[in-house]
Amino acid sequence: MFRVPAPVLRLVMGQLADELLLASQRMEPAVLSDAGFAWQHPSLAQAAAWVAERGPKT
Repeated sequence: MFRVPAPVLRLVMGQLADELLLASQRMEPAVLSDAGFAWQHPSLAQAAAWVAERGPKT
């Protein structure tokens, strides 16, 4: 929503900003994968292509 410079976040939130807001979060849906779920668009590139193909709704 709002863009806030990292130094401002660090000033206001201290170390918590680095741990929660500024760190990269790699999440993988292990439970879904283990259950055999098949992704319709398994990569970001495929999902973006699908969205671009559909175009804007008017």
